[in-house]
Amino acid sequence: MTPGNDSLTIKLSDQTSESSVDAAALLHDSASAVEMRSIVKKMRARLIPLLFVLSFVSYLDRTNLAFVADDMQATLSLSDKVYSLGAGFFFVTYSTMQIPSNRLLRRFGGIQWICFLSIAWGLSTCGMAVVTGEWSFYWVRALLGLFEAGFFPGTMVYLRVFFTTDDFGLAWGTVMSATSLALMSGGPVIAGIEAFSEAAFPDFDTWRMCFIVQGGAAVLIGVVLWFFQPRDIKSCAFLTDREKGLVQREVAKTKEPPGEPDLFEVMTLPTLWGFAIHWLVFSLPYWGFIYWTPKIINEIEDGAVSATAVLFLSSVPYTGAVIGNLTIARLAEKAGTRSRFGYVGVAMALATVGFTIGSVFTDKTARLVGLTVSGAGLWGSYGPLWSMIAQEASSTTDKGSYMAATNGIGTIGGFLGPYAVAAFATRAESFAFFAGCAALSMVFLYGAVKKTKSGLVLW
Repeated sequence: MTPGNDSLTIKLSDQTSESSVDAAALLHDSASAVEMRSIVKKMRARLIPLLFVLSFVSYLDRTNLAFVADDMQATLSLSDKVYSLGAGFFFVTYSTMQIPSNRLLRRFGGIQWICFLSIAWGLSTCGMAVVTGEWSFYWVRALLGLFEAGFFPGTMVYLRVFFTTDDFGLAWGTVMSATSLALMSGGPVIAGIEAFSEAAFPDFDTWRMCFIVQGGAAVLIGVVLWFFQPRDIKSCAFLTDREKGLVQREVAKTKEPPGEPDLFEVMTLPTLWGFAIHWLVFSLPYWGFIYWTPKIINEIEDGAVSATAVLFLSSVPYTGAVIGNLTIARLAEKAGTRSRFGYVGVAMALATVGFTIGSVFTDKTARLVGLTVSGAGLWGSYGPLWSMIAQEASSTTDKGSYMAATNGIGTIGGFLGPYAVAAFATRAESFAFFAGCAALSMVFLYGAVKKTKSGLVLW
């Protein structure tokens, strides 16, 4: 063989070797991808259920006020204005304590801090049973907001320990679907507690018993969570060492940049403010919807049905919320990062259409359908929206504060939303206002996505 042929043989051998390595690498990556999908399913099955239950109880505790409003107002002689202000006081402390609570979570650990918050807000909810008037009502609501402030941002940070940006959306959407399920079942739950209270304690106000039972549930779940929820990937006994290594490798690809957390840097980012203002404008119809739905249902029925029937009818719009939340989160996850903005747009379009139906039509069925459609849109945006926020937060030096600040600023709308309904002369006017809010929120989200540096795109 000539030297030239030897050279050719060596080159061909090198190319073959490189091709074999590339093929092996591709095969390994493919096997890892299949294995990761299996691991992610295992993690969802083990990590989500208790957080789902706690999210369910959290929303019962912060929104049960809507279902007992009439009885409580009658007992304590509270006007609609005082009721709206008390409902809103929750968000004064809830908004301002997001970042401080997130800082404490860094110090004490995710699950440890979430357990403490659950027990504390459960006791605060029980405190609603002993309010005697306007000011004690305000104080207990503010205390509840103080302790609930860290739960959802803390849960986001906790889940990002286990899930990549691509997998986070469905995990978070599943946890958040508990909120719509809580609201859907809130009326029947309240009716059941009231029936029990009337039978067992006939001289005790039934609305007070509702707060005691639901607050006690939060305390109990906080204790259970402490003993059964994994702290981090290493403590996941249901995963093998190899599986833990794969999860750590994949999550590390989307973790926040190294360096000391810089809150000032995070708070000056235009993307944070774009997402936060979107969330604020979105929160106006969202919380107005929650705190006034039973009263809206009562108005739609024109007092023709019993109080218990109103509680059950109030759950109907939240069937749309449950379906919209899980369906849109699942579709957005399958579509991938490039379509999340589009899915939020679809959700907000549903909310706009639903509120428009409620403002234009006077027929009972049409208004109930409008509320149900708007519920599907409002809750349907959760998964894709917070996937985008989590992805952008991961490109900053302080992921937790980015998400906490976004949520904190945004939930100021929770203070204004119930007030907005009370400010309008008719429910039709408030529906029209909320339809405008749902559409306007997309303008701010568009501005945020245009400025992101983490690879988010509009379509």
